[in-house]
Amino acid sequence: KFGARFYDDETMVEQVPFITREMVDAFGAQLWSIPITIRDESGQRVGESFVLRDANTSVLLNSNSSNSSSSFSDFLLVNFIDAEHGLYNFFRTFYDDASLSMIVEHFEAIEPPNQFQIISDRFALMLATYISPESYLDFLLDVVDRMLLDKVRGTDTPDLSTWSVIAQSLLTMDDIFCELQFEANTADDVSLRAYLRQFARDVLYRALEFVVVDVSRGVFDDTCAVDDGDCGILKGVLLDALIRVNDRNVIRQAHEVYYQCIEHEDVDVQSECVADDVWQAMIAGVLSFHTNGDDADLNHVLDELYPSVAIDKQQYILNALGAVYLAGGDDGGGLLLRAIEFIDKSDAVPHNLKIAGFNAIKGWCYARNALWSWLSGGEIGRTPFDRYFQNASGLFSQEPLTAMADTFASDTKYDEIAQFFNGSTAVTRTNAGTQR
Repeated sequence: KFGARFYDDETMVEQVPFITREMVDAFGAQLWSIPITIRDESGQRVGESFVLRDANTSVLLNSNSSNSSSSFSDFLLVNFIDAEHGLYNFFRTFYDDASLSMIVEHFEAIEPPNQFQIISDRFALMLATYISPESYLDFLLDVVDRMLLDKVRGTDTPDLSTWSVIAQSLLTMDDIFCELQFEANTADDVSLRAYLRQFARDVLYRALEFVVVDVSRGVFDDTCAVDDGDCGILKGVLLDALIRVNDRNVIRQAHEVYYQCIEHEDVDVQSECVADDVWQAMIAGVLSFHTNGDDADLNHVLDELYPSVAIDKQQYILNALGAVYLAGGDDGGGLLLRAIEFIDKSDAVPHNLKIAGFNAIKGWCYARNALWSWLSGGEIGRTPFDRYFQNASGLFSQEPLTAMADTFASDTKYDEIAQFFNGSTAVTRTNAGTQR
């Protein structure tokens, strides 16, 4: 990554290895050749493009536009994206507070690709501990409404890429809260996660209102508020994210729509009553509707629906199975084990979809813990993991299995997984493409 600090007529740019702060000393001597291009608020380049090869340098801001170097009143962007002229950025940009505040203040004037890049960079900087989670959330709150300022409901779809990364960032934060159990698990800890989830719901609903006709009643309607390709996809992304942060309105609507569909006499209508873009979210909503361990919905989805739909819909069902942990308490109880064993034992699930199904379950917070316990349980060489890894048809089947271990944030779990992979010479659990 590199940082940018703007002054009246110059900027200081510096490069830092993009790793967690704890490892900076070990890699601080590494330097890259980083191309630098700066533009002003009008889209004009400021000064000459150059390659940063030193740890830092000061750059005089001589504007190539009609602005003088002392009249930059809005904002400056470093290494902006301009696809039309072949300009892309492969480095994270860390703006200083003053520069970032100017960018935030005029965020609606920045093109969607650059909005996406800035949000993505802030999210990555938070994960690497360069900025705090609170700082990232405050930033997000500041820019969300600005991005939607000039959008018209029924006419404009919010940018798909940008809102996808927003949804993913909120889910990642929720996932970390979910997995890393607070040592004392105090009332304040519980309230903090509840606040994060409410924050996520509030932010996601801002975009959802642009892609559905009626948020209160029809989020799963087979129509989109805007007739373009991105509207339906974004609708699916937002509904899936809202279910993952336990939005009971969306979950309730999913449950209602599902049973309205399956009660229809026409089999085709049963399968097609909601658009493909939201079909997976509907299943996830159904599976997370009950919160008392009731297995009726899961049994219906696996025993009745799964055998009756095409393979693409079967993939959606497998992708949504991790949602059952919401229906059965902290670990999903027997529901999650039932889902895992369905994938493992059902002849209706081909081998490649079994691994894909396991890979999807690991994306659901507590569900991955139960999944890993099941995969790694048993004698050395005879665990479900060993069975699937040894029978996998090459790297593309083996890599998702070993990648499951990378999704845990807990140091304790990391040590347990390291022992699983490295603790015995009696069995091979990695190969040339899957070392961990």
